[in-house]
Amino acid sequence: MITPVVLCRGSGTRLWPLSRKSFPKQFVPLINGKSLLQLTLERVRQLGPGLMVVAAEAHRFMVADALQTVPGSAQVILEPVARNTAAAMALAALLAEQNVQPEALLLFCPSDHHIPDAAAFARTVEQGVPAAEGDHGAVRRVDVGVVREVGVALALDAVALGVG
Repeated sequence: MITPVVLCRGSGTRLWPLSRKSFPKQFVPLINGKSLLQLTLERVRQLGPGLMVVAAEAHRFMVADALQTVPGSAQVILEPVARNTAAAMALAALLAEQNVQPEALLLFCPSDHHIPDAAAFARTVEQGVPAAEGDHGAVRRVDVGVVREVGVALALDAVALGVG
């Protein structure tokens, strides 16, 4: 079972003046009147019934509004203070183990990336499931192509690191 974890943090500096500290870019309606967070929630919702969102406590109302646009429920984890990505991932993993299923596969997704081909994204994730299930305790990163964010292009290679 895949449990998407949407990492919804940000300082609102890269898309200024549209975004700001109190209104980071993942909440700005940029594409067809929808925010990048809304598009991310729509994209990951098709992967399974479980959903977790890690967000800043200061953004809780905007996260709640975005969640109203997609069906189903979500577990929302609010951070009172930013502790960066690794801490958010660790907290989500601990809570998933306690509340969801210990064997769930967690798919960590940023809330501020635009991936226009949601079907290709879902296929790529599904193709990675057998590899992720193969070695218990392994960390996987799947190549989803080129990510473009405000003039920066990153191509990520697929890697598999055994940690167990």
